[in-house]
Amino acid sequence: MQNSDLTSSSSLAYKIFAKGLHYTTYIIVGFACLFFTVGSGASGASAADPLSWTELVVNVPAGVSITLPIGYNNGASPWTATIDWGDGNTSAGVVWNGNLTHLFPNAGTFTIKIEPTAGTMIRFGNGNAVWAGLNAATNVTGVTQIGNTLTSLTGAFYDATALTSVPTSLPSSVTDLSYAFFGNNNNSPIGANIASWATGAVTNMASTFQNVVNFNQNLSAWDTHSVTNMSSMFQGDTSFNDNGVAMPATVGSKWDVKNVTTFANMFNGATAFNVGMANWTPGSATTTTLTSMFQGATAFNQDISSWNTIGVTNMSSMFQGATGFNNGNNALSAGAGNIWNLSNVT
Repeated sequence: MQNSDLTSSSSLAYKIFAKGLHYTTYIIVGFACLFFTVGSGASGASAADPLSWTELVVNVPAGVSITLPIGYNNGASPWTATIDWGDGNTSAGVVWNGNLTHLFPNAGTFTIKIEPTAGTMIRFGNGNAVWAGLNAATNVTGVTQIGNTLTSLTGAFYDATALTSVPTSLPSSVTDLSYAFFGNNNNSPIGANIASWATGAVTNMASTFQNVVNFNQNLSAWDTHSVTNMSSMFQGDTSFNDNGVAMPATVGSKWDVKNVTTFANMFNGATAFNVGMANWTPGSATTTTLTSMFQGATAFNQDISSWNTIGVTNMSSMFQGATGFNNGNNALSAGAGNIWNLSNVT
């Protein structure tokens, strides 16, 4: 074979290879574009819903009715909403005193979306009471979003014994968490996301976790400087020990309790509770009661000798039945700066 033939053959092979590579590149680019388009479409479909929506996950057997605890007027501005029940049914134009009940004909897991369309929805929950309907709240397994117009979650998840997850954030509009998780004595405790809730605006934490017997999340970062009521907050929580993390006070934020007017029964019956509570100032800015605060808290034996108690007016039964308490084997006596000043206790 002549050299020119070799050269010609090599040139032809190179051209074929180059053209093949050229088309292969087009194919790869084409697949990449297709993948990106499909991916982008999926991302768009799962874009975040408006922050004013409240969204719940329920797991229901067939034939169960759920009545949402939202039947409250907002003064002169009653709200209207659309409710997507997650099973293909939607209730449009629902008003605050309208039909808030839905019967799920089929069993399954569904996401309920409450979508305000007019006015301002400010409350979700029935306070110190269960949801209407037989065991309705027991079907709630998760909360994926809390609407950012809500100011009250009083009784929001009362007796929601299957609830295992909540959002990582709490809207800054919320001021009332009373009875929010009352009675959630489930075997799969409320998720750890609650530890990161920004609670600086909350004023009422009465019975927030009362009788949640398996609850033991770390709440050491909760901002309590605005709270005025902590009565029965952890009463009956036989597992609660703040996940073993101390709860010292930080002025103006974490466990600053100077504005609390009642601690009655706060840890009553919380038999596992025994973490540090250094520098708490109950009654330093207002009058308050510590009635039965640690009653029956049999494990509690922390040093609370740094407490400012100048505003305390009632300490009846404060340590009744707290069989392990000895102030961490330290003296508990009055000191400078109104430390254990009991002059106002009657």
